[in-house]
Amino acid sequence: MPVLWEGKTAEEWAREWGLPLVALFESTTSTNDHARQLADRGAPHFTLVVANQQTAGRGQHGRTWLSTPGTAILASVLLRIPALAAPQLLPLRIGLAVARAIEDCARIAVQLKWPNDVLIAGKKTGGILCEGAHSSAGQIVIAGIGLNVLAQPSAWPAELSDHATAIADHAHTERSALLAAIVSELRSADLAPDRLTPDELDAWAQRDALRDRNVCVNGHTLGTMLGLAPDGALRIRTRSGTEFVRNGTVRLVDGIS
Repeated sequence: MPVLWEGKTAEEWAREWGLPLVALFESTTSTNDHARQLADRGAPHFTLVVANQQTAGRGQHGRTWLSTPGTAILASVLLRIPALAAPQLLPLRIGLAVARAIEDCARIAVQLKWPNDVLIAGKKTGGILCEGAHSSAGQIVIAGIGLNVLAQPSAWPAELSDHATAIADHAHTERSALLAAIVSELRSADLAPDRLTPDELDAWAQRDALRDRNVCVNGHTLGTMLGLAPDGALRIRTRSGTEFVRNGTVRLVDGIS
C-alpha cells in the first residue's frame, strides 16, 4: 500500500506540484539522508522528499530537530546547480522563500534569524539545513526544511516551550497548501547568483529578527547588528568599526553600549 501524505500519493503530489519526483515516508530518520541516497541513484534536480515523522532530524551544527508526528512540514529538496558559486547564500534565499510562503498562506508576519531560522512573534517555528554532497552525477545540495505547522508547545520539552512556536498558534493553514507555496517560491527563485541582490537584501531586512539588536557570536560579544552584506555575512557595528561575520552561532544580548 503506498504511503500517503495529506491524503495523496507521491505520484499525485508530483503531478500537482509539477515536480520530477516526490518520495513520501511515514517515518524516516532524516529527509536529508533520503534525498542524498536518491541523489546517489541519479534522482533529478528538484526531487522532493517528505515525511510525517523524523526520528533523527537535525538542525544547524548537528542539533536535534524535534517534531510531533503528522504536525510539521519535514521536507528536503535535491538541488543540482552546477554554477553555484556561493552555497552560503542558499539558506538565506530558501529562508526568504519559506517566509513568503508562510505570509501568503497564513497572512502573518514572519521573521528570519541569520543564517537559517524562521521565526513568528520572536519564537522559532522552523529552520533550513543545507548540506553539500557529491554524487556520481556531480555536486549537489540537499536543502532540508522543517516547519512546526500544527504542533502545540504543550507537546514539546519544557526547555523549548519558551522559545518555540507553531504556525497554528497564530493562524490557520494546511500543511499541503503551505508546502505547495514553498515549492512554488523555490521554483521561481534564482538560487545560483554569488551575491544577494538589492531586492533580496531589502526583503531580508524587512524580516530581520536581529537588525539593530545587540548580538554576540559564539559567546563573544560583538556589537549591534546592522544587516546583511551582499555575500551573506552579518554586518556588526563594534567599538572599533564594522565587523563582518560569516559563520558561528548568533545570540541576542543586552547591555552593549
